[in-house]
Amino acid sequence: MQLLRTAIAAVVFLAPAFGDPIKLVVPFGNTSTHGNTLDGSDDSVLSFRAQLVYGRGQFLGAGITGPVLISAFAFRPGSNTGPASLSATALSIYASTTQYAPFSGGGNQLLTDTFTTNLGADNTLVYSESPLTLSSPGCAGPAVCPFDLVFAFATPFLYDPTQGFLLLDLHMTGLSSTGALEAREFNAPGGSIATLLGALDSPTGEFLDLGGDITQFTLEAVPEPSSGVLLLGGLGALLLPRRMIRRDAGRRRR
Repeated sequence: MQLLRTAIAAVVFLAPAFGDPIKLVVPFGNTSTHGNTLDGSDDSVLSFRAQLVYGRGQFLGAGITGPVLISAFAFRPGSNTGPASLSATALSIYASTTQYAPFSGGGNQLLTDTFTTNLGADNTLVYSESPLTLSSPGCAGPAVCPFDLVFAFATPFLYDPTQGFLLLDLHMTGLSSTGALEAREFNAPGGSIATLLGALDSPTGEFLDLGGDITQFTLEAVPEPSSGVLLLGGLGALLLPRRMIRRDAGRRRR
């Protein structure tokens, strides 16, 4: 039993060695530079659905060439626009790998206006909050503000940019906001983000925007299975002889 406890402690101790989380901003070029527009607040209380699709080239270009766990994403307020806040009676966020892109160039097919069509086969509920309250004090320029409006996933999403584009599907009820978020707009045929907006109960969106809020993702490496297998194999090799010795000793006592 002591050996097993030691092994469990070793697994916990070695876990950070799989890699520290990294931050990736999409569009990557806006990591420390301002976007070209702001996503302003609306005085009304809204219930709607939004699908945000992100270019996989943003991940591939950052060296993410295989599966990675996405554990959170965040928005940032615009500099010199005052405090920002988001509140909703309920918010659910799904993530999936889609074949529809934020741009139509290079043989890619642009995100469609039908919500269900855009979803990938791995569509997964990653965040659910009821009610939702997020706030930021904002910041004074000229530097960009921190990404402090954070959506931490209850279930990290396994994403492989070689298999498609990243889609976030937001279902929002009773949303209200103050302040403004930094955003980026693109000319046709599009860029690294596109956003489809529509009524919460409608199968189709009402507006497809070639742009969206600048987003920071928190990425975590997928633990190498070989490490766990080797460790468990070593445990088995150590524990099995002890069990056999105890079994033989028990037989001799009889």
